[in-house]
Amino acid sequence: YQVKQLARFANLQFEESTTTTEPGETTAEDTTTGSADGSTTEVSTTSADPIPITGNPFEDKVFYVNPSYKESLSTSIATANGEILANLQAMMDVPSAYWLDRKNKITGSTTDSMEGILEDALNKPVPELVVFIVYDLPNRDCHAKASNGEICCKYKADGRCDYTDVSDRRCSAGLKEYKEEYIDQIAAV
Repeated sequence: YQVKQLARFANLQFEESTTTTEPGETTAEDTTTGSADGSTTEVSTTSADPIPITGNPFEDKVFYVNPSYKESLSTSIATANGEILANLQAMMDVPSAYWLDRKNKITGSTTDSMEGILEDALNKPVPELVVFIVYDLPNRDCHAKASNGEICCKYKADGRCDYTDVSDRRCSAGLKEYKEEYIDQIAAV
């Protein structure tokens, strides 16, 4: 629900459609003017009233600072000095996005999981805005070998991705696993 609510106010629609008209054009439905160039954005929803889109929906929001991130910084602070120490201390209360780069980071009760982070952010005196990076694509490698994903288009006998196998150019098995075991799990939370 929270992700859908965030998406709605970020101008990403679920069961909604958006039409943009140029200056001087009109439509039969209500519109909301929202840009300096005079163009209008019309948002039709499944409800009777359009949602007005104006300004930056993230402005004046309190962004989430993950306690797990702060703990990680504290470990580095303990051994740092000089400019590095000062920079690490300044970073302690800087919000950062949480990378969902593995399936096991989706559910759980700690702030090492998406579910735990959402619960923690919701329970703040003022609920905080959380940013996630969805990053567990099939055959993810980035040629770094350190950031390999866990979902493969084709697996080797030892469970690692077989990047050389291109027999299924659509990555059907990998995309099925990605949707069912990763994206659907995120949506369920």
